[in-house]
Amino acid sequence: MLISAAGASAVLVGLVIGVADRNDDEEDQELIRALPNAKVTLQQGLTAGEQQGQPIFGKFEIASNKLQLSVYSAKDDKFVEAPVNCSTGKIEKVERITRAFGIGTAYMQKTTMMTARLPLKEAVARAASTAGGFSSAVSVVPDLKDGHAWAAVVLVVCGQSKTILVSLE
Repeated sequence: MLISAAGASAVLVGLVIGVADRNDDEEDQELIRALPNAKVTLQQGLTAGEQQGQPIFGKFEIASNKLQLSVYSAKDDKFVEAPVNCSTGKIEKVERITRAFGIGTAYMQKTTMMTARLPLKEAVARAASTAGGFSSAVSVVPDLKDGHAWAAVVLVVCGQSKTILVSLE
């Protein structure tokens, strides 16, 4: 089940261009301009992230003035961020998540994915296939809404973004 979510709940979506802690239009435009340079898709990044555990969140972002694809994964009770090289698709380094806010968010995302039947990379594929030309996935964020597992997938093309909610059940 897919729902176009132009006015979706800020709690579930919580992002403009797939990055929860960025809301500056200039930074979002920088990300949009950099996306065509990526040779790796979000789905390929999520596949690479599976080496570290179950992917629970993924996003393209600008870090240190360059495009970065970050995949967050859970294995047992440990959470990691694995930046994926946007040219090669290889994980560059693995950083354990230790900040309280990061761990709290990761536990919520892991809980959502424990109830999900659909992996995040499949949610991205479903969103992209029904998005009417919006085919570059920028981020995928799982969340529980009314007891059901969903993923907010942000897609972008030609400087416009569209958020699609995909059932993970």
